[in-house]
Formats: sequence, C-alpha cells, structure tokens
Amino acid sequence: RVEILPEHIQAVLGEDKCKQYLVFSSGESYSIQGLYSPDQKKILYGLPKEYSKLGTALVDAIWFCHLVKLLLICGQKVYWSEADVYKCHIAGPWFTDNLLRIREKNPRGDIASSWELHVNIWEKTNANSFQKEIMNAMSESEGSFLEEAHLDLKLR
Repeated sequence: RVEILPEHIQAVLGEDKCKQYLVFSSGESYSIQGLYSPDQKKILYGLPKEYSKLGTALVDAIWFCHLVKLLLICGQKVYWSEADVYKCHIAGPWFTDNLLRIREKNPRGDIASSWELHVNIWEKTNANSFQKEIMNAMSESEGSFLEEAHLDLKLR
C-alpha cells in the first residue's frame, strides 16, 4: 500500500477535466467523478446513489476483499493502480468533508456514502491498455433501482 500519494497523482486527481474509472474483478467498469484525496494518503469517492450497480460492486469488493483498479485519464497521461476498497463512511468527518466538497460545486449535490480507497503502486500506461474497460464503462448512477442484493448468500 502506498503511504503517500505521488505528487503527479495528486495533481491529476485535482483536475476536473480528467476522466476517472473503477474496474472491478467481475469485469464491470464505471465512469465516476469526484475522486480526491483529503490527506495525500487515501482517496475518497462520494457514491451518488446507494441502490445502484456501482454501489453493489463496491459492497461486494469490501465484503469479499476484491481489489479494484483505479484508472485516471487526463489527456495523454494515463495512470492506474490496484486499490483496496477499505471503508464506507455514512457519517463522520470523511463523509462530511466529501459532502461539503461536493456541495461547494453544486449546492443541491448529495452523496449516499463516502468510500475510502487505499491504493498500491501507480503505473503509467496508455488508454489502449484499458480500451475494453473504458468503452464498456457504465455511469456511476446506472441501475439506480435494483432488487436487494443479499451478499450474505454468497457466503453459503
């Protein structure tokens, strides 16, 4: 696990025009927005809707310890890292920080939860390496009405 995010990654995270993706072990990929680091160590993501395919994938990753790939594309700069979905915040300082940050941009903005990602080593690549994942990426709010997913049934 990376203890401090490299400066070039912190810079890319701060650029609004950069594209961000989460790629799960199931093969599903999502185009997301709003990743940031509040402390140069962890990365936070504000999930807009609790009941979504992305919400289900995040819960699956945290329950079953599946690593996710985090992909950052900013012009010709393309970086990726494997990440542990470490924690889901539904209250407290990291949730509040994430929510206030979103509301600075949009006063009506909201999140269902704030997800903490711990990244490993960052690698530079090109977009062709993740072409399939980028082309098949769903939006972060896709499937916003899902039946309950009883993940405890997977344990049986």
